[in-house]
Amino acid sequence: MPAYLLHLIRDRKLAYASVNQASCALRFLYRRVLGRPAAGFDIPMAKVPKRLPQILSREEVARLIDAARTLRGRTLLMTTYAAGLRVYLSTTSRYLHLARSKRIGNTSPPDLLAPLG
Repeated sequence: MPAYLLHLIRDRKLAYASVNQASCALRFLYRRVLGRPAAGFDIPMAKVPKRLPQILSREEVARLIDAARTLRGRTLLMTTYAAGLRVYLSTTSRYLHLARSKRIGNTSPPDLLAPLG
């Protein structure tokens, strides 16, 4: 079974979540349906490799900010970069979100605050 799960990851290029679902299904089949708790193999859960964030150089950041066509776009990019915000949060947040609670959008965790004053 571990060879089959490895085949799913390497050859079929399935996502780790899909491989984990197949692993849980096989575990359920052997333990609950077939009644063989010790099937002779241990099915490990696939671990998702952690990706490091992509860091832009100073020149790339300057080019990105200079590429903004409007003052609004330039301000948004500069604020996003200076505050260390995620791009998704900076593009989906509205002024009312920031003005009312200083929280960024409807995000979890609740401790993600906008650095305002």
